[in-house]
Amino acid sequence: MAHHVHRLTLGTGGHVRITGAPGSGRTAVLTAAADLAAAAGLPVAWTRCYPTGPPDTTHPTTAGPHVHLVDDAHWAPPTTDRTAAGPVLLITAETPELRHTPPSTPDTELHLPPLTPGAAAELLRRHGHHHPGTAHAAAGNPGLLTTTATRHHPDDPTPDQRPTPEQLCATARTERAERLLPGLPPHLRAALQAIAVGAGHFDTPALATLCDTTPQATTRAVHHLRALDLLHPTDTRTPLAHQVLAHMDPTDRATLLHRAATHCHHTGAPAATTADLLLGAPPTGTPWAAATLTTAATHARAAGDHHRATTLLTRALREPLDPDARARLLLDLAATELAAHHHAGHRHLTQVLRGTPGEHTGTHRAHAADLLLATGATRTVRREVPTAFAAPTLSLVDRNRLLATYWLADTLDHDHLGYRATTTPPLPERPADPDLAATAALRLALRGTRPSRVRGLARAALAHPVTDTLISTQLAAVTALHLTDDLTDAARRADQLITEAHRRGTPALLPRALLTRARTALATGDLRTAEDHLTHLDTLLPPGTAHPDLHAATATTRAELHLLRGHTDPAHTALATATPTGGTLAAAELTHTRGLLAAALGHHHDAVAHFREAGRHLAAAGWHNPQVLAWRGHAAASLTALGHHDDAAALTADELAAAAHWGTPTAIGTAHLRAATAHPDPDTARAHLRHAVTLLSRGGAHPPLATALLTLAELDPDPHLIDRAATLLHHHNLTHLTPRLHALTQRTGHTPAPDRLSRSQRTVAELAATGASNATIADRLAVTKRTVELHLTQVYRKLDIRGRHQLPGALDAHGARG
Repeated sequence: MAHHVHRLTLGTGGHVRITGAPGSGRTAVLTAAADLAAAAGLPVAWTRCYPTGPPDTTHPTTAGPHVHLVDDAHWAPPTTDRTAAGPVLLITAETPELRHTPPSTPDTELHLPPLTPGAAAELLRRHGHHHPGTAHAAAGNPGLLTTTATRHHPDDPTPDQRPTPEQLCATARTERAERLLPGLPPHLRAALQAIAVGAGHFDTPALATLCDTTPQATTRAVHHLRALDLLHPTDTRTPLAHQVLAHMDPTDRATLLHRAATHCHHTGAPAATTADLLLGAPPTGTPWAAATLTTAATHARAAGDHHRATTLLTRALREPLDPDARARLLLDLAATELAAHHHAGHRHLTQVLRGTPGEHTGTHRAHAADLLLATGATRTVRREVPTAFAAPTLSLVDRNRLLATYWLADTLDHDHLGYRATTTPPLPERPADPDLAATAALRLALRGTRPSRVRGLARAALAHPVTDTLISTQLAAVTALHLTDDLTDAARRADQLITEAHRRGTPALLPRALLTRARTALATGDLRTAEDHLTHLDTLLPPGTAHPDLHAATATTRAELHLLRGHTDPAHTALATATPTGGTLAAAELTHTRGLLAAALGHHHDAVAHFREAGRHLAAAGWHNPQVLAWRGHAAASLTALGHHDDAAALTADELAAAAHWGTPTAIGTAHLRAATAHPDPDTARAHLRHAVTLLSRGGAHPPLATALLTLAELDPDPHLIDRAATLLHHHNLTHLTPRLHALTQRTGHTPAPDRLSRSQRTVAELAATGASNATIADRLAVTKRTVELHLTQVYRKLDIRGRHQLPGALDAHGARG
């Protein structure tokens, strides 16, 4: 450089070209040349060029010898390379890959390579920077090294939030690349746009197709883009994909994405790759587009990425679709949305019920109603199903399914608000269809009439394969069986429905199935199973995502679990945010459980108010079965605590009458237990408790049985009663009764005998005592039939009996029944 400056002082000009990547130090060399010229007494003219707009000449040129420095000359118009009269030393600094026009031939060309490790370390040392990773991250680029060193502050008081030198270097590289984008030559811009669209999935021939050029030209473009640091060093991807596409004209961008998606489809690219391109492309009007998006959505949902699945399915709906395909897509979209946004899911399910009829839309409508019911939207079902039911293209099966969902929704929500349709046919008296039979079973069960009829309808409904029925109606049949004391069959079928919901790949069906199973477990005192299912349910329904009625039902069940363990604080927390729709069964259950909490806290005035409010809900709906909610018995206990014995006696009499009308051991036994608790006369209380123990021992509802045994033992401290109560408390972890048991053993001096049977043996024996076959027990416990047989053999030996017909009496006699 000094040589050329010296020649200019002698009257001879020239042209020196400095080349290098952005940040390689070209401007620093120009500045050094300006210093050499000034030292030689030569005028200096500076011209700075920009990707858009004219160059900026900061000093006027002179007629005599002078030095003309042109920075970023790759963006200079052709006339800028040389100025007018007089000897001129033209020194240009440029990145050759960015040139739009061929350059003139220089006298001397200086290329600036990356700094050596030693030079990079020296540059960082001058800036007081000593982090070992910076030199490697900057790859010897002086501009990146300087920027990173000046931005890094090792003494920052918040080191956890301070970016690392590597991160700072990456940020600086991106900023520099963004400054280059506007000035890229058209052929490089086209190549970078194709690369941004391809996201590393396209090879050179594919990129050439998108750029309308040859593979050789595309290879050169890729080489130039990599030299400009606009591509990753090891593959064909750009860190600026978002910025590149954002700067494109929207129409051009959509066209490019469409062409890329079509190319992917024709070359057999993975569905996810093609779908990503279709997301930004306009509707293609081709059948493969919706199919590809749906396939990619299925994979995303299986991976747990519900947001991506929702985005893909929403885009698929923009394609032209026939009514059946549209209904199927809306169902898939709604099932995906229900995991996070029940409002959006219910809106799309409503669209299925209202949509244009097609050959198979009746089936889709039935499944839409099923999903609405399972997620708590009973009023939407009652409002929309009558119109869907009137469609002339429905098959008999679909008509029965829609009719069943309508009457099931009507059963669960008595506050009709004008939704009851007078044109909807009534339920058949003797339904043969499984969905109709399940609905009829639950309606009768809630009314508290004809338990044998309820049991027959529920079993007939559950006799059909779960794949041929609706989940919501099957769960209704399970609940009906639960209310008839068929707890083993109810639990077994609930487990099957959980498996079926998993098989269908519809997570929105799972919460209701898990809730039903948890309630069955609570009824038998299997608190661990109940908690496991409620915990699983919580993972499926984060706060704020469930319909208010489903959230209230879940909160009620969890609170009851806490109360059985004697934990009032978490029970209060569970109930605090529940706000169900008025007039629903969920509302009555929530009010009743609030009464249980108030009673556990000793707030009996509040408890009575809650229980009576729950009773008004039940009476208004015609739900008279005391096994649904034994509000009278609980209210009587609180009234007794308040000294209102006459009111308590009246309620217990009503409870006993309603229980006798329903007729199950659990209903009658629980009514006797509440009557004993509310009756001031010890002899009368003993009589009620003996009835309660006898009946509850047959029904399988272990928490009330434990309470009855313990209460009777407190009146008559029989060691046998204490042993039985202790076994139940230990087996079912009923910690809310533990203080009473401890006080009783302290008073009597009797230490409960250890249970003869292991936990597994006792569980098998209890199921066998209810009449369950070995095969049923094996299915219920997920063990082999041979395991059940071995357990029973050990049970017979320990209890000194000869067969299963002696199990009920032996379990009661030895205090092992739990």
